[in-house]
Amino acid sequence: MNQRSATPEGLTEDMLALVVSRQTLQLATVNQEGEALASYAPFVPGENGEFFVFLSALAAHTRNLTLHPQASLLFIEDESEASNLFARRRVSLSCTAGRLARADQAFFPTMMQFRRQFGAIIDTLIELPDFDLFVLVPTQGTFIRGFGEAYPVAQGRVLSAAPRRPVAQK
Repeated sequence: MNQRSATPEGLTEDMLALVVSRQTLQLATVNQEGEALASYAPFVPGENGEFFVFLSALAAHTRNLTLHPQASLLFIEDESEASNLFARRRVSLSCTAGRLARADQAFFPTMMQFRRQFGAIIDTLIELPDFDLFVLVPTQGTFIRGFGEAYPVAQGRVLSAAPRRPVAQK
């Protein structure tokens, strides 16, 4: 992947290129006891920086999102593409989560986007009563482009071309 200039706009383009190169997202949720769960889900991006996932109620992450409508997402460069496994490009986003009812006006257009991206399996899944559409709306995050290149993210954009620096340990 070509890295663009180290301006907020160029970094945002790099970040978005990584996100759209993935078809699944890594999903971290918390259960009723406060225990963390890492999982994954296929996703489609929204027009305003949000992400949509179509989840079964049988999955633990669905129950967790229902109880605690917050999640952390991770989009990460494939190991086979990374020049250094300690510095894989990645985007980590804190999100709020919400369930979209089938009657919501965004439901069927979003499901058509799932159908275009993932094929006929969506025709089967949409008929199953235990599947629900969730929207994950990022609030903040970090784009890691490499060693020493951690950039703050908000509202789908890299905020600054100045990388975050570690806090001194006492």
